[in-house]
Amino acid sequence: MSPYDARVDQLTAEIADLERHLAYVDQRAVALRLDRDHTAARLQDAKTARDRACKVRDAAGRVREGVSADEPPPRRRPTPIAINASDAAAMLGVGPDFFREHIVAEVPCIRRGRLRLFRVADLEQWAASAAEAPAGRGRDFGVGEFSS
Repeated sequence: MSPYDARVDQLTAEIADLERHLAYVDQRAVALRLDRDHTAARLQDAKTARDRACKVRDAAGRVREGVSADEPPPRRRPTPIAINASDAAAMLGVGPDFFREHIVAEVPCIRRGRLRLFRVADLEQWAASAAEAPAGRGRDFGVGEFSS
């Protein structure tokens, strides 16, 4: 056998080994792909089941509370203890300009930089102390010295 024939045989054996290894890698890749797809499907099924269970639990809770199961659950927002100036003005039933010009100086506020926060309790206390007893006559009600 010539050295050329020996080298051809050696390369043929290496090619056969590489082809077997490639077949093994292909099989493993297919198995991993199937396993990945199966895992993804199981994960999606679990998420769907969790979502369905949450909807059923929420619907059952709303039915217990006397709310229709078809209605979306009400959003629960925490009751603020302090509000900004525009909300404070709205709470008192006045405009922001009037609030800033006539009321801000009389109500304590929390300052952080340019932000002013007004405690709801302070606003309620201010409104209670600023309330006047109803008068029999007065300009504010369209009667009195300026009315005809």
